[in-house]
Amino acid sequence: MSQHIFFSPEVDFPLPFKRQALALTYAEWPTAFSGPPNDDEPLNAPEREPHCIAWIENGEVLSYTGVQFITLSHDGKQYRAAGISGMLTAPQARHRGLGLKVLRKAAQLMQSQAADISVFTCDPPLAVFYAAGGWEVLGNTPLIGGSRERPMRSDDFGKLSLIRCFTDHGESIRPNLDGQAIWLDLGERQLW
Repeated sequence: MSQHIFFSPEVDFPLPFKRQALALTYAEWPTAFSGPPNDDEPLNAPEREPHCIAWIENGEVLSYTGVQFITLSHDGKQYRAAGISGMLTAPQARHRGLGLKVLRKAAQLMQSQAADISVFTCDPPLAVFYAAGGWEVLGNTPLIGGSRERPMRSDDFGKLSLIRCFTDHGESIRPNLDGQAIWLDLGERQLW
């Protein structure tokens, strides 16, 4: 059996893997698409330096996530922030630790790309999974995506906010988080 982690900038992600990742994503979150995905549809927002990470077995994508980067402004400071986007494992491959391998590779990628912090959201039952990968729940600190005109608060969707700090500068955000929302400025209908 051939198995390995494949990762690359999204522009270099091989089309057969992209098709499979899109199909998995569409099966998991069909309402995130306006219809069935096509080959021209990006997995992640191109303006956010997207990277793709996938666990491949015998040419089949069994687990996938996207990693995106933005400059985050909070309390007068700027941070290079990374987010997880679309973390999933195919139903037939769950409970084998593949998602955790992909998540840990994502953390390595974030560090190698000089991220100060990683922030994103998850459903409450998944917090234990992300904690195993090194992230912490932010408690009462929501992430706000969308736009300033049409904000999307993570707590309005029942999501938990997660953080992982990679640098001393990233650690400096912690004292200013208790109850303060973190604006991501991702654009209309976007929350990673």
